[in-house]
Amino acid sequence: MKNLLLLFLLAGFKLFAQNVDADSIYLKEPNAKAPKVKTATIKTKGEELASHGFSTIATHVSLVKDIPAGTFQTLTFYFNSGLINLNKKEFNVEYKDTTLSLVIYDVSPEGKPGQPITDTPLFFIVKKEHRGALELDLSALKLPTQPQLFIGMAATDDHTTEQVVLKVRENKNSLSYTKSNGSDAWAEYTDGSDFKYDIKMKVEVKVE
Repeated sequence: MKNLLLLFLLAGFKLFAQNVDADSIYLKEPNAKAPKVKTATIKTKGEELASHGFSTIATHVSLVKDIPAGTFQTLTFYFNSGLINLNKKEFNVEYKDTTLSLVIYDVSPEGKPGQPITDTPLFFIVKKEHRGALELDLSALKLPTQPQLFIGMAATDDHTTEQVVLKVRENKNSLSYTKSNGSDAWAEYTDGSDFKYDIKMKVEVKVE
């Protein structure tokens, strides 16, 4: 009887774990031992003049153009680095382990973020000690690309301090949109100046 009860408990746990996996995915860094595949890489351009946290911004995406046909292999973002670390107190920076959600949208007829290309939530963690590039492995998802997409991330909870800081690049040809905390409306990203900014990122595509 005890063995039978244990089997039921294990079966229930397995089903629960499968439901969790089906509802969300945590992205990791690529396996260095994975077989190499043919890829093409696109990088956002511009000067690294700024960065921001997520205490007022809930979601930030940038338009990436000229994406080759294929499936996403990796995405790389850059966190917690640069001049902001010279005066963390002034900018209310207090690094913590932070979960963010990767978001990828098609382009609406109005040129704004449209529909997400996947219904499955994609999460990743930025460790408090992390500095610089964070490469995320998307290869197992086999997400097809489109010639242009809005790519970025969203906070998963309220940030009372700047517990993670995202690097952005000044580029007069960039197009970025954000959602403020408590709002579902997209607004073109600005830091209060006349500059335009892209999220600093690298997009790696497994080409067909």
